[in-house]
This record gives sequence, C-alpha cells and structure tokens, in this order.
Amino acid sequence: DPYATGQSGTTTQIMSGRRDITKSRQFLQELRLASDFDGRFNFLLGANYYDYKTDLDVIITHPTLTARARARGFSSAFDNFLIESHPRRAESYGVFGEGYLDLTESTRLTTGVRYSNDRKSIQTRQIFLDPIAGGAVRPFTTGKESWGVVTGRVVLDHKFNDNVLGYASVSRGYKAGGLNPGGPAGGLSFDPEYLIAAEAGLMSTLLDGALRANLAAFYYDYDGLQIGQVGTASAITVNTDARIFGAEAELIYQPTEALRLDLT
Repeated sequence: DPYATGQSGTTTQIMSGRRDITKSRQFLQELRLASDFDGRFNFLLGANYYDYKTDLDVIITHPTLTARARARGFSSAFDNFLIESHPRRAESYGVFGEGYLDLTESTRLTTGVRYSNDRKSIQTRQIFLDPIAGGAVRPFTTGKESWGVVTGRVVLDHKFNDNVLGYASVSRGYKAGGLNPGGPAGGLSFDPEYLIAAEAGLMSTLLDGALRANLAAFYYDYDGLQIGQVGTASAITVNTDARIFGAEAELIYQPTEALRLDLT
C-alpha cells in the first residue's frame, strides 16, 4: 500500500514513501510590566504560559517491509514502519524579571532572573517487524517528565564616549528536556540542556561615522547539549557536553557614498 490509501498492489519497483500526519493545537499567553522612571533604576516583570498538544503518526512504506512481514506470516499491521504518538503534550510556565541600574551616566548594570517550569508527557509506540506473543502489535509506552529551573544573566555596559560602547555579560540558559517518540531502545526521555555563556566586546563608530567596528569574544559551556542521533530504525535526541569559544570582528568602512568595504 505505497500511498497509504487502503489499496494494496503488487510491484517490481522500489516504491517507498513517508507520511507525517499530525493534529495539534497550542496556546500561548505572555504578560509584561515595564517601568519608565526618570531616575537611575527601571525594571521589567513578566510571566508566560504555554500549552501544546499533538497527535502524530509517521508512516514509512517500502515493498521490502511488506514482503518480509508477509514471508514471516505477520499481520498487515506490520506491512509498514510506524511511529504513533497519541498524544504528546508540553505545558510550560515561567516568571521573570530584569532590573536596570545606571551606576553612572556612562555605566549601566542589568541583572535578570527567570524561573521556568516544564511538564511533558507522551503515549507512543513503534511498529517495525516486531510482534509480541501471539503476533499482536506492541502496546503503547507512556512517559512523563517535569523540570523546574532558575536561570539569569548579568550585563555591564559602559560608554567610553559617544562613539564607543563596551560590554561584558554572563548568563545561564536552559532548554527543557523531552520525550522521544516511538519509545526506542535508546531511551524514552532526554535531559534538559544548560548553557553558561560569557561574552565581552566593543561596538564603535569612528571617523565621523565612516567606520563601524564591532569586536567580541565569547565562551559557551554546554551541559547536556541536545543532539539528534540516527540509529538503525529510529532517530532520537540524546545529551552530551560541549564547549565553544572564539572571537569575531565586523568592520564596515564607507569612505564615500559610492564605495563600501566590509570585513568580517
């Protein structure tokens, strides 16, 4: 049944296909309150809520799958490679705030903090030439995970003059873990991803505006970096650690209206 229409046929060709059939709905709401005082201090407060639910079927057809299933006496339920997730749900809420303090007329300190709470659940199974006792299809696997994490950042920026701004920042970021569809042998759930990021740089406009020069150095330290891993019969998300560091420069020189030179 290469087109998944309910009409089976015989072929001598390699007629394969993949269909991802999904039905989903989502809701997102965010509220913010920001101040605009004349003094040295201002703030931002906020909260958000997110709810997502989906049903997903992945159907992969190939004549060799059907032929192998029939040769082994399996039922037609094993003619295709199927991943079913009914349902998958993610629910998240967060509260956050930032404060902005002018230490001097030229120096500003920004501090922020956020609490994130994520809950995920799944009911899923994978069907791939693997009947259980009596030739039946494997039952659904269910999983549920939740995480509550505090993150934040600190930024210091300083205007050396009207044309040169320097800054330095340190922040901690977070991406929620999750649940792999299909309930693969590699593991149903994967962990959150955390990032410590540090950056410092200069942004400047020189030569009466003809030259823009931006310089930066950065360092990223990942704990539990989420990456895709392709196996024999599935693709899942797994965790690893990583470090990235480097520097970058952006120079834009426009001596005349007709000539511009870019170097990055």
